[in-house]
Amino acid sequence: MTKKGKGSRVEKSSCAELLAEKDSDAETSEQAGAIATSAAAGSAEVPATNDDILTEIHKMKSAVHDRFDELNGSLSSLKSGLTAVNERVSTIEDAVESHEKRLDELKRRHESLASQCMMQQAKQDYLEKKNNRESRER
Repeated sequence: MTKKGKGSRVEKSSCAELLAEKDSDAETSEQAGAIATSAAAGSAEVPATNDDILTEIHKMKSAVHDRFDELNGSLSSLKSGLTAVNERVSTIEDAVESHEKRLDELKRRHESLASQCMMQQAKQDYLEKKNNRESRER
Protein backbone atom coordinates (compact mmCIF):
# COMPACT_ATOMS: atom_id res chain seq x y z
CA MET A 1 0.00 0.00 0.00
CA THR A 2 1.14 3.53 -0.54
CA LYS A 3 0.38 6.66 1.36
CA LYS A 4 0.21 9.95 -0.51
CA GLY A 5 -0.57 13.32 0.97
CA LYS A 6 -0.34 16.89 -0.16
CA GLY A 7 3.32 17.80 -0.04
CA SER A 8 4.37 14.50 1.53
CA ARG A 9 6.48 11.79 0.00
CA VAL A 10 5.17 8.36 -0.87
CA GLU A 11 5.57 5.81 1.92
CA LYS A 12 5.45 2.08 1.18
CA SER A 13 4.13 -0.56 3.54
CA SER A 14 6.22 -3.60 4.18
CA CYS A 15 6.00 -6.61 1.94
CA ALA A 16 4.66 -8.60 4.89
CA GLU A 17 1.56 -6.46 5.11
CA LEU A 18 0.89 -6.93 1.42
CA LEU A 19 1.22 -10.68 1.72
CA ALA A 20 -0.95 -10.80 4.85
CA GLU A 21 -3.72 -8.85 3.11
CA LYS A 22 -3.72 -10.99 -0.03
CA ASP A 23 -3.54 -14.51 1.44
CA SER A 24 -5.06 -15.77 4.65
CA ASP A 25 -3.71 -19.30 4.83
CA ALA A 26 -1.38 -20.22 7.69
CA GLU A 27 1.78 -20.84 5.70
CA THR A 28 1.60 -17.44 4.01
CA SER A 29 0.89 -15.79 7.36
CA GLU A 30 3.96 -17.43 8.88
CA GLN A 31 6.10 -16.33 5.97
CA ALA A 32 4.65 -12.84 6.19
CA GLY A 33 5.46 -12.71 9.90
CA ALA A 34 9.05 -13.75 9.25
CA ILE A 35 9.38 -11.16 6.50
CA ALA A 36 7.79 -8.49 8.72
CA THR A 37 10.24 -9.27 11.51
CA SER A 38 13.23 -9.01 9.19
CA ALA A 39 11.83 -5.89 7.49
CA ALA A 40 11.17 -4.19 10.84
CA ALA A 41 14.71 -4.84 11.92
CA GLY A 42 16.14 -3.44 8.68
CA SER A 43 13.80 -0.49 8.22
CA ALA A 44 12.75 2.33 10.54
CA GLU A 45 9.58 3.13 8.53
CA VAL A 46 6.32 2.88 10.40
CA PRO A 47 3.59 1.36 8.26
CA ALA A 48 0.55 3.54 7.62
CA THR A 49 -2.50 2.71 9.66
CA ASN A 50 -6.06 2.91 8.44
CA ASP A 51 -6.57 6.05 10.53
CA ASP A 52 -3.54 7.68 8.87
CA ILE A 53 -4.86 6.75 5.46
CA LEU A 54 -8.33 8.09 6.28
CA THR A 55 -6.84 11.32 7.61
CA GLU A 56 -4.87 11.79 4.40
CA ILE A 57 -7.95 10.99 2.32
CA HIS A 58 -9.94 13.62 4.22
CA LYS A 59 -7.14 16.15 3.72
CA MET A 60 -7.07 15.40 0.00
CA LYS A 61 -10.86 15.58 -0.16
CA SER A 62 -10.80 18.96 1.55
CA ALA A 63 -8.11 20.20 -0.82
CA VAL A 64 -10.10 18.99 -3.83
CA HIS A 65 -13.28 20.67 -2.54
CA ASP A 66 -11.37 23.90 -1.96
CA ARG A 67 -9.98 23.76 -5.47
CA PHE A 68 -13.45 23.07 -6.91
CA ASP A 69 -14.77 26.09 -5.00
CA GLU A 70 -11.96 28.21 -6.51
CA LEU A 71 -12.74 26.86 -9.97
CA ASN A 72 -16.46 27.54 -9.54
CA GLY A 73 -15.64 31.10 -8.52
CA SER A 74 -13.43 31.49 -11.57
CA LEU A 75 -16.14 30.06 -13.80
CA SER A 76 -18.73 32.43 -12.33
CA SER A 77 -16.40 35.34 -12.94
CA LEU A 78 -15.77 34.21 -16.51
CA LYS A 79 -19.49 33.75 -17.13
CA SER A 80 -20.32 37.25 -15.90
CA GLY A 81 -17.47 38.67 -18.00
CA LEU A 82 -18.69 36.75 -21.03
CA THR A 83 -22.22 38.03 -20.45
CA ALA A 84 -20.93 41.60 -20.34
CA VAL A 85 -18.93 41.07 -23.54
CA ASN A 86 -21.97 39.51 -25.26
CA GLU A 87 -24.08 42.52 -24.29
CA ARG A 88 -21.45 44.88 -25.67
CA VAL A 89 -21.19 42.89 -28.89
CA SER A 90 -24.98 42.97 -29.25
CA THR A 91 -24.99 46.75 -28.72
CA ILE A 92 -22.21 47.17 -31.27
CA GLU A 93 -24.03 44.95 -33.78
CA ASP A 94 -27.16 47.08 -33.37
CA ALA A 95 -25.11 50.24 -33.91
CA VAL A 96 -23.45 48.74 -37.00
CA GLU A 97 -26.85 47.82 -38.43
CA SER A 98 -28.09 51.35 -37.82
CA HIS A 99 -24.98 52.82 -39.45
CA GLU A 100 -25.36 50.52 -42.44
CA LYS A 101 -28.92 51.75 -42.96
CA ARG A 102 -27.76 55.35 -42.71
CA LEU A 103 -24.91 54.68 -45.15
CA ASP A 104 -27.29 53.09 -47.64
CA GLU A 105 -29.53 56.17 -47.46
CA LEU A 106 -26.51 58.45 -47.88
CA LYS A 107 -25.38 56.47 -50.93
CA ARG A 108 -28.80 56.89 -52.52
CA ARG A 109 -28.78 60.62 -51.78
CA HIS A 110 -25.24 60.90 -53.15
CA GLU A 111 -26.26 59.20 -56.39
CA SER A 112 -29.25 61.52 -56.70
CA LEU A 113 -27.15 64.61 -55.99
CA ALA A 114 -24.40 63.43 -58.36
CA SER A 115 -27.01 63.00 -61.10
CA GLN A 116 -28.40 66.48 -60.42
CA CYS A 117 -24.89 67.92 -60.39
CA MET A 118 -24.13 66.38 -63.79
CA MET A 119 -27.37 67.83 -65.18
CA GLN A 120 -26.53 71.25 -63.76
CA GLN A 121 -23.01 71.02 -65.20
CA ALA A 122 -24.42 70.14 -68.60
CA LYS A 123 -26.90 73.03 -68.35
CA GLN A 124 -24.10 75.40 -67.34
CA ASP A 125 -21.97 74.26 -70.29
CA TYR A 126 -24.91 74.78 -72.66
CA LEU A 127 -25.63 78.24 -71.29
CA GLU A 128 -21.94 79.27 -71.47
CA LYS A 129 -21.72 78.10 -75.08
CA LYS A 130 -24.98 79.89 -75.91
CA ASN A 131 -23.69 83.05 -74.26
CA ASN A 132 -20.41 82.84 -76.21
CA ARG A 133 -22.29 82.41 -79.52
CA GLU A 134 -24.56 85.34 -78.79
CA SER A 135 -21.66 87.54 -77.83
CA ARG A 136 -19.83 86.67 -81.11
CA GLU A 137 -22.91 87.45 -83.11
CA ARG A 138 -23.08 90.90 -81.73
